[in-house]
Amino acid sequence: MKKKWTEYIRTEYIRNYRMLQTGDRVAAGVSGGADSVCLLRLLCELREQYQLDIYVVHVNHGLRGREADEDEEFVRSLCGRLGVSFRAVREDVREYARQRGIGEEEAGRQIRYRAFADECARTGCRKAAVAHNLEDQAETVLFRLFRGSSPSGLAGIPPVRELEPGSGILLIRPLLGTSRAEIEAYLKEEGQDYRIDRTNLTGDYARNVIRNEILSTAREKVNARAPEHIVRAAEQLSELAEVFRESVRAKEALFVRDREDGVFLADGVAGCGRLTACEIILNAIARQSGSRRDLERVHAREVLALFAGQCGRRVELPAGLSALRTYGGVIIGREPSESEQEQSELWIPAAIPGDWYLPELGCRLRIELADYEKNMIIPKSNYTKWFDYDKIKDALVLRTRREGDYLQIGPDGGKKTIKTLMIDAKIPARQRGRIPLLAAGSHVLWMLGGRSSEAFRIGEKTGRILKASLYGGYGYGGKD
Repeated sequence: MKKKWTEYIRTEYIRNYRMLQTGDRVAAGVSGGADSVCLLRLLCELREQYQLDIYVVHVNHGLRGREADEDEEFVRSLCGRLGVSFRAVREDVREYARQRGIGEEEAGRQIRYRAFADECARTGCRKAAVAHNLEDQAETVLFRLFRGSSPSGLAGIPPVRELEPGSGILLIRPLLGTSRAEIEAYLKEEGQDYRIDRTNLTGDYARNVIRNEILSTAREKVNARAPEHIVRAAEQLSELAEVFRESVRAKEALFVRDREDGVFLADGVAGCGRLTACEIILNAIARQSGSRRDLERVHAREVLALFAGQCGRRVELPAGLSALRTYGGVIIGREPSESEQEQSELWIPAAIPGDWYLPELGCRLRIELADYEKNMIIPKSNYTKWFDYDKIKDALVLRTRREGDYLQIGPDGGKKTIKTLMIDAKIPARQRGRIPLLAAGSHVLWMLGGRSSEAFRIGEKTGRILKASLYGGYGYGGKD
């Protein structure tokens, strides 16, 4: 006796996540493989119950020549037999990847999701369905674990999410709770054939290695239900991750601000605990790059280390971004082009008193004069420096570095060049020419946010004090 399809496909997964509602229009991605063919058959089984309109999108990646054309024709024919709308999209994935400097896997993913968005816009679909299954979920969790993912990443693939942020179109995965064995058993019971993509059987891609070697070995040598157990753990992590995200959002409201030059993370981020701080940092990078793809824990740790460094320290990040240690925190933004760097040379006569905004540090410099009083307490600070004004012989200039610049490093008159000090501070070479300096001739009083000269130390004979202060703009750490 023929088994009912519901004995193979876990339809409670669809109900639990409210993937379908009566009257839905659904754009389904169908490649012709077992998973996507099962997805199409599943939607057709549910078509009457939910009164669905189904629109199939098939993406021909142009990578497998005649086989890819045969896949397309197979899906077209199947849709004809099932009475479902069919649309084929042809793209040169290899060329798309080359132009954007990304891998072919990522290029294919981008092209497919763009095709789904286009089909939804064309047909008025508010749902897009893809055929990820239980093993895909297990592979994703392991892949992210091996790559160094955040706790949120280890929750795996979400059953439901927006196709594009703010689109209102939901991407659903009705087969995420169904195993590959169950899918193949259902198709066999129905006498339904499908196409085999032979590239999935090779070790050319990392995911194939996980699927064909690691998970296969885990089933045979550890536990036959290893993929299912990985998925169950991911589901529990997903629930924990939501609690964690709420905590992160609360901290972000306190310590994170969008600015014209990037996302500013106040010093308070470093006090949030390592796990929370790294998540805040990864979120900030993603806000600038548009995606968390290719972001790893190592990037967050590198940025977190900046909070303990001097102003002007910088680390490079994926997607052309960088993180800069500035007054009161770290700014994550896009690395300026070479032409922009050339235009960043600074030369401002430092009038006293004076006040200047410094985009490079994301803060203001304020210079004031005051009379010295006997036994006056001079507080130590990285962001406020006090100098004996009467010892300054040359006019003060706020500028970037020049050949011959130096700083006195001790009361005995010992000197070091600014270049040497920047090398000692591990400031990248291409950043050194952009750090503001307060100088009198070639003698640098202060590398802003960093070291100051000992030549102008306040003593008993001091009459007037020059006070130079960095103030954080945008409500961070400053008095303005």
